[in-house]
Amino acid sequence: MIALLLLTFTSFIMPSTNPTTRPANGFQCTDCGQWHEEMPMDMFYALPSYVASIPENERDARVVRRGDFIIVDNEHHFLRVLLELPIKNSGETFSYGVWGSLSKKNFDRALAIYDDPKASEDEPEYFSWLNNSIEQWPQTINLKTMIKLKSDARASMILEPTDHPLAAAQREGIELDRVREIVDKALHPVKP
Repeated sequence: MIALLLLTFTSFIMPSTNPTTRPANGFQCTDCGQWHEEMPMDMFYALPSYVASIPENERDARVVRRGDFIIVDNEHHFLRVLLELPIKNSGETFSYGVWGSLSKKNFDRALAIYDDPKASEDEPEYFSWLNNSIEQWPQTINLKTMIKLKSDARASMILEPTDHPLAAAQREGIELDRVREIVDKALHPVKP
């Protein structure tokens, strides 16, 4: 299983000893009981699940990576994207950096225009399958999605509007308490 990594590189593990200095965006961890100064609002997967399933000693021979693009065995194509969940009543988002699979044609096109702001903004969405099993949600691998390139940010993933809880959270928003729960568990994963 591939570990979920935190994108926020602040001193979020350092608990505050003075409760009067606690910022509004900090949170009391339900696992360790400590106050964390900032709640990470971005988490990411370093690799697609497909790549993570390849034994490490085979990856150099089978996997080619160029930034947000990965090709496996010259036939499986992946793009790293943001799956954003709006936080209800806040105007903020909680984001997962995840990987989506693309057809060779769409992959090649995205790679060719990725750094061209005008071309990527005008590009139609690409069909994709989500290729990460996101912890704390029912199975997410192979959820149907669309990927939209952006001129000023990492490409975004839009889940097919189904009744899957993650798709519903993307459409309808997520409660801040649910974000805290996700972050708690990511900071303190259960050890096997």
